[in-house]
Amino acid sequence: MFSKFYLLSSLFLASCALPTPERVDQNFIPEVEIQGASLVNEGLFYFKKSRFFEAEASLRKALYLFPDADNVKASLAVVLQTNEQLDEAVSILSELIKNNPEIVEYKQSLARIYYIEGKYEESENWYREAWLMSVDKMDFLRAATISRSLSTLSFRVGYEEQSNCASEEAFILKPDNEEFVRSLKMKNALGFYQVSRDQVVDWMQKQSLMKDPGLLGELAVLNFSLGDFDEATKFASLAKDLGITDGTQKFELTLLNKFIEAREEKTSSSEDDEEEISEEEILQFKDQLEQITYSPVSLYWPSPFLDEADKLAKSLIAEYGDSEEVEINSLGSTVPN
Repeated sequence: MFSKFYLLSSLFLASCALPTPERVDQNFIPEVEIQGASLVNEGLFYFKKSRFFEAEASLRKALYLFPDADNVKASLAVVLQTNEQLDEAVSILSELIKNNPEIVEYKQSLARIYYIEGKYEESENWYREAWLMSVDKMDFLRAATISRSLSTLSFRVGYEEQSNCASEEAFILKPDNEEFVRSLKMKNALGFYQVSRDQVVDWMQKQSLMKDPGLLGELAVLNFSLGDFDEATKFASLAKDLGITDGTQKFELTLLNKFIEAREEKTSSSEDDEEEISEEEILQFKDQLEQITYSPVSLYWPSPFLDEADKLAKSLIAEYGDSEEVEINSLGSTVPN
């Protein structure tokens, strides 16, 4: 009975919907199994739509019908984590690990929840166990993800050298552009601006990415942080011309231009070319600046860039007021995988 339920659940996961059952041909499938698979599919649909409480309700109903279904338990644990019901999620995952010690995903999920709870030692232990298992199984992509998680965790608790080592390890295991940028941002957070700039140039040349707008944007921020404002302006302009798509990075380059313009205004008394900006535009910019500057995103900015953003944000807040309460540089929402 359970094997049919798992099969049916898998079919639901792999497609939008099963064909309409033909009772005459499919009457060998018990109604309860069809109902259970439907509930699982419903729960996953709600989860993808960020309707987490409905997702929880559907998965609980499925688990009531099939209390030994590990795949349903694992899905429920993910939903409970999202709903901040962490104790129950830990209980479910602990039971799953006890019964299925060979499944890496359960240990990785438990490590993530312990991180959210602030139990960093337990989190690190489970991440390391999951990492060893991933390497043993030659699942290097998962191992890279876990290394990145360990880097984030180490950075969170102030172990900078350990954080940098784990970050480099992630890049070695998954040497692609995405992981390179993550490694780069960790170096920025640790203050290695010159090293970062040299590595970006080297990477772009080796990978034939001299026209990559994202990397050009990173170069712009790094040059600004090193005091090379002409180069910063040049690379920011190139990145925009080549069509940078990341919203946060677009805003970073807007900030960079404002910082450089402000410096130029200090050395020039001319206001002839000053652009008129409406108060509505200023408020919109202020809200976005406040949201990004006082969020985990800014933890990976070079300090000189962050200092300028902080100064600008405070001056706008002083003039126009807070948009909402924010916790400066909170790492609470920076949850590793």
